[in-house]
Amino acid sequence: VFDLMEKFAGYGFNKSHAAAYSLLAYHTGWCKVHYTAEFYCANMTVEMDDTDKLKALFEDAQKNFNLTFEPPDVNRGVYRFESFSSAWSPRSISLSSARISRSASTSRAFSFRIR
Repeated sequence: VFDLMEKFAGYGFNKSHAAAYSLLAYHTGWCKVHYTAEFYCANMTVEMDDTDKLKALFEDAQKNFNLTFEPPDVNRGVYRFESFSSAWSPRSISLSSARISRSASTSRAFSFRIR
C-alpha cells in the first residue's frame, strides 16, 4: 500500500496544485477583463511601495486597456488607487493624495481661520 501511496505522491501533489493555480488564474483573468479599472486599482494599491511593479501595471493598463490616470487629488483624501468615471473618461484611475483626509484638512483649515 505504501508503494502505491509513494507513486501517487510523486505526481498527485503537483496535479492538485496545478488545478488550484489554474482556477486562480481563471478567476484573476475574469476579473481583469470584466472589472478592469477595479482590478488595476487593487493591484496597484497592493504594489504601491514597489515602483518597478507599479510601472509595469501602469504601462499595461494604458497600453492594453486604454485606462486613463488622473494625478493625485488632495480633495479625495484616500491613500490608495480608486477607479471612477468622469464625463471625459468613462474608465479612469486616480491616486488620491495620501495622508491628508478630507475631514482632517477641513478641520485644520477651520482651526487656522479661527487663530
